[in-house]
Amino acid sequence: MIIVFFTMASNISAIRKSIILKDKDFQAKFYALILSGEKDKAKLLLFEQISKEESFIYAILYQNDKKIDTMQEKFSKEYDSELQLLGIEKLDMSMLKISKE
Repeated sequence: MIIVFFTMASNISAIRKSIILKDKDFQAKFYALILSGEKDKAKLLLFEQISKEESFIYAILYQNDKKIDTMQEKFSKEYDSELQLLGIEKLDMSMLKISKE
């Protein structure tokens, strides 16, 4: 049991480090694009990053309008500084909702 615990703890640590490295990699690429004047590429990179988020994938797969609203608020707050640099006040994900007509 002790060996299993330490193996799991090691795996969790490796996953956490992987997530942190991915986040730093995104930020480094994003700000490099901003500094080089490539705002369109930075915007695309930001939206690619958002599209990899678990909550984004869930909302799209299950077409959950409430989840899309929640996700829109979450990402607007989480990526606020990046959005401001791109001149975007708030994410608008309403086009992802299914029309009920």
